[in-house]
Amino acid sequence: MLILPSTPCLISSGDGSFMISVDKKIINEEIQTFEAGFFMMFAVYYTLNIEYSEMACVTLEFIQRCFLSMNPDKPSKASKRKKSAMNQKVLTLLNRHGF
Repeated sequence: MLILPSTPCLISSGDGSFMISVDKKIINEEIQTFEAGFFMMFAVYYTLNIEYSEMACVTLEFIQRCFLSMNPDKPSKASKRKKSAMNQKVLTLLNRHGF
């Protein structure tokens, strides 16, 4: 039995296709490419206004700002307890690489 997280998750089906889960339920199990699933996962975060989990927030925020150019100048989707608009680690990495 597959234990699913409550946050949006992209899951490989093992046969070259992918699934998206949210709230511990599969919501789409017929995604044909990684790229489509990747974009759908971020779309779920934004359409359902879900904050990034603390364990993945730095990675997801970096991908969001650097590769997807989603809200590069707006506050983070990470927990509201942070004081800065952008995670300091993400800001440092973006500045180092000229983004």
